[in-house]
Amino acid sequence: MLEIKKTLISPLPYLIAITIFLNPLIITTQKALFFPYKLLFLQISIFFITILFIVSKKYYLKKRNPNVLIIIISYVAYCIINGLANHLSFYSLDILSYLLPFTVLFLILSQLNIKDIDRKLFANSLIFSFLISIIPGYFLQKSSGKSFARLFLNWGNPNFYGSYLLIILPFILYKWKISQKKWENVYFIGMFVIAIIILLLTQSRGALLSLIIVCFLTGLVLIIARRKFKYLIIFGISFFIIVVGIYYGFTKVRSNTVIFRERIYISTYDYIKDNLWIGTGLGTFAAYYPKYRQNDYKLVGQEDIISHPHNEFLEIWAETGMIGLTIFILILIGIVYLFFKKLKHLSGEAKYFLLASFLSFSLLIIHNLFTITMRQSAINVYFWIFAGFISMDYKDRTFKKYYKTKNNKKYLILFVIPIFILLLSQNYLTIKAMDYYTKSKQEFQRKNLKLSIQYAETGLQYLPNNSSILYHLGYAYYFIKNYNKALYFFDKLLEVSPYYPQAHYWKGFIYKHQKDYKKALTEYEKELQLNDYPEVYFKMAEIYHILGNKEQTANYIEKYLQKIVQKTEKNLMQSKNAIIKEKQDKINFSLRTLEEFYKDNDKKLNELNEIRNKLFVEF
Repeated sequence: MLEIKKTLISPLPYLIAITIFLNPLIITTQKALFFPYKLLFLQISIFFITILFIVSKKYYLKKRNPNVLIIIISYVAYCIINGLANHLSFYSLDILSYLLPFTVLFLILSQLNIKDIDRKLFANSLIFSFLISIIPGYFLQKSSGKSFARLFLNWGNPNFYGSYLLIILPFILYKWKISQKKWENVYFIGMFVIAIIILLLTQSRGALLSLIIVCFLTGLVLIIARRKFKYLIIFGISFFIIVVGIYYGFTKVRSNTVIFRERIYISTYDYIKDNLWIGTGLGTFAAYYPKYRQNDYKLVGQEDIISHPHNEFLEIWAETGMIGLTIFILILIGIVYLFFKKLKHLSGEAKYFLLASFLSFSLLIIHNLFTITMRQSAINVYFWIFAGFISMDYKDRTFKKYYKTKNNKKYLILFVIPIFILLLSQNYLTIKAMDYYTKSKQEFQRKNLKLSIQYAETGLQYLPNNSSILYHLGYAYYFIKNYNKALYFFDKLLEVSPYYPQAHYWKGFIYKHQKDYKKALTEYEKELQLNDYPEVYFKMAEIYHILGNKEQTANYIEKYLQKIVQKTEKNLMQSKNAIIKEKQDKINFSLRTLEEFYKDNDKKLNELNEIRNKLFVEF
């Protein structure tokens, strides 16, 4: 009868811990392949976790609170239906490839009965993967040739690394709190300081602001709960430092990113208004956003492709409408409800682990009010892991109870096996396509254009609707003067992404070389609706000059110069000198042409002289 008192040792938590441990360590130096490789690792790992979950018999709970699970299943089902109903549904596969496996991982975690040894195992896997990733990450960033002005190590982006550091911090505190030896206390305090220093080096203001918000709310709770004067004083001083720090951080350090976000939020609001209830389909934000963004984006130096609105809630709203956003918020409410429900009945180590899980979960959600890290599979997986940690059963169980417990409902998860295989196949195709696309860009830079095209077309066979590859093939064929092929790929691109930046510009450029000036002007006009870019006006002026229309030539050259002036005044990324140096020949040509055209018009000549002074006096 002694064996009945033994607790079951489950292999499943160890496989989950290995997944958590290896996630930050699966790296590749090719940025285009960075996240597909991480996703492939996670898909395979969760696949084996699922198989083990199905075949195991002795350590799952008989009865669970199904409310959160039902909401999550509803959310995933709605996203799938919403994506399939949209004519751009192939975009949805990228997100479904991690949304479905990660929700399955949540389901499995929520069914586990966890002992203190398992909790410590999960925390250790998080912390030690962070420590081990620092040195190889340092050399990876160094070998990539990128500046250390902002630290990102093996995460490819400082904001991704900032998000990762945020979710590590609460578990370091958890280990510090439960440590029983003095050297362990010192060790974890030192580790916490190192993590904070690295977080500062990322210069991720969104991550720092998220940490500040959580600390602020935690302090407020302590004041209310403890009702001690010293907490009020500490809270007041901290609040003052926070306000000053936020003001300095968002107005003095890279203020351009704040302006860019503000512009994106305004445009996204217009996007949402047109697609309020059901959205445009999962994963389609990048395809539809150019229709709504402010068309002077080139003048301020904003990037061509805005793939995310830097706010997870806005993106969910834009893509899945008010219905999808409401269900997602219900998921968050359900997780928070489970947290407070469990918190009342726990104490000691279990309570601290639950608190750490909830803090990491909260930090990730708050950070994604300012950034896009949850759209990356390597970060998004933590959202579902921590939600699973919060949903677990924390009660101690004996071997006898485990052995007698049956959970036939777990066999319902069998239906995800073919889906896993499909998603693994899809991600394999993505990796192959991105591999060839990366090679294609490298050969293009080496000016091996035919080989570049060959690689890109091979990549397109794996992902026929990939907009980046289609765009690359369009301009690659232009450079070898195969204009018909170039037009074919740009037309195909516009079928996939109707508002793709500069697609119409390239088509106008090609039609000009084919001497089809009417079509060229039409394409340039379409481009101007999406992109009020100086170069477009100059190209239109060239066509009118060829057609012998001097008045229109002067009109568009004048508009070109006006846009150059605006660019020097608005641009947040380039200095005025850099812009003038880049465009100096065209500016001088434009001024000479207009001075000749307006030689008898003193008013126009004075205006041109003012433009010359604005552009060249300081230059």
